[in-house]
Amino acid sequence: MQDERRHYRPFQHKDAVFRICCDAFDAVAAAILSQRALLEDYLRRHPEFATAREPLDPLADAPPVARDMAR
Repeated sequence: MQDERRHYRPFQHKDAVFRICCDAFDAVAAAILSQRALLEDYLRRHPEFATAREPLDPLADAPPVARDMAR
């Protein structure tokens, strides 16, 4: 019988901790860093987005990650 247990690798960035289970660990980690950088840049330009208690309309140049969060 083949061993079908999943093997997770930890990845931590700032306060977030991820457990990644895939063959493309490096690509996934890079995507997380890229999306986080886009979001942090957006929050510098639109700081109220980070603390809003209700959905805010994203700015016209909001990255897709911020648009998804605004839904």
